Amino acid sequence: MVDTRSTLENDKGDAENLIYRIVVVGDPQVGKTSLIRRACQNRFEAEAIGTSLHKDNVLVGLVAEVPVTLDIFESTDYRRTPPQILFADTLAVVMVYDVTSPVSFFGLYRWKQEVQRIRSNMPLVVVGNKNDLPSIVPMSEAQGWATFEGIRFMSVSAATGEGVAEIFRQAGQLAHEHHDLLNHQWSLSR
Repeated sequence: MVDTRSTLENDKGDAENLIYRIVVVGDPQVGKTSLIRRACQNRFEAEAIGTSLHKDNVLVGLVAEVPVTLDIFESTDYRRTPPQILFADTLAVVMVYDVTSPVSFFGLYRWKQEVQRIRSNMPLVVVGNKNDLPSIVPMSEAQGWATFEGIRFMSVSAATGEGVAEIFRQAGQLAHEHHDLLNHQWSLSR
């Protein structure tokens, strides 16, 4: 089994930081890069960026009293980056839609299928971005779908920063729990 958790050690050999890989996915123009930029650099730029694969990292705080850093990968197009590569060693996936775009909300189903085709037990978080704008997708519908699917749901705004840090704290917690589950399953299979 590939160890999906990295530990940095200081001069004394003590563990300083856990590093978990998460992936942020969603249709184009939903604000994935803006969410990551807000979390990592606390800034927002209104222009569309349009990336196909991007990597950044952010310290999200403590999980089990150990600092956790997320290696955040972003993808818009699962056809350009094969899912087996995109989701390799990934411990949680954040699926983003734009609350002003029903098409992007309906795209979440496709993203969920793509993720679960690779790893059926992958922890997921659904994020409705741009909650600072008038919503066309009713939050109750999005939250209802996420609850039905057993997925955490959050409504956020990359523009104002509302809820953004919490996305990545929750993703870090899910990644930590998933890592522990995978290690437990691996130790039982030995």
